[in-house]
Amino acid sequence: MTPAERARQIDKDEFDAECAAIRQRAYSLLGIQTQREARVERWVNREEPKAVYKPFIIKRQAVRERPRGPQIHTVHGVSLTSRQWAERLGISTNAMAQRVHRHGSVIAAILKHIDLNGPGVVSDFERSKGTGAGSTLQETPNITFSGKAENA
Repeated sequence: MTPAERARQIDKDEFDAECAAIRQRAYSLLGIQTQREARVERWVNREEPKAVYKPFIIKRQAVRERPRGPQIHTVHGVSLTSRQWAERLGISTNAMAQRVHRHGSVIAAILKHIDLNGPGVVSDFERSKGTGAGSTLQETPNITFSGKAENA
């Protein structure tokens, strides 16, 4: 036993003795019998239970298997992946991803693209002019052609 352990043991013994003496004085002043009940004696003199190491084991839930391959999106009866939809719409996959982020889903991005780029004419087209060129219409009355064809 080291000197520090011995000093702790002496302090513990002295403390126990002082507690017993104080308890005895209190009992005598109050006129209480100092006999303890048998159950209290058993509890005071009990042996400490042996510490047993039992590791806490967590039972993990079965992991769901994720679907393999890209997700299929169906719009107007056509089922394609987002990469295939980007190719079909004529945009890059990055542009498709930006549209998905902006509109909230692949289907919304596809439908917005279809609605915006549907058939029609330019916005400043006047109905009385039937050329379909809009503001790019130019009058070129003097067109000349050279006699030789240039080979490039």
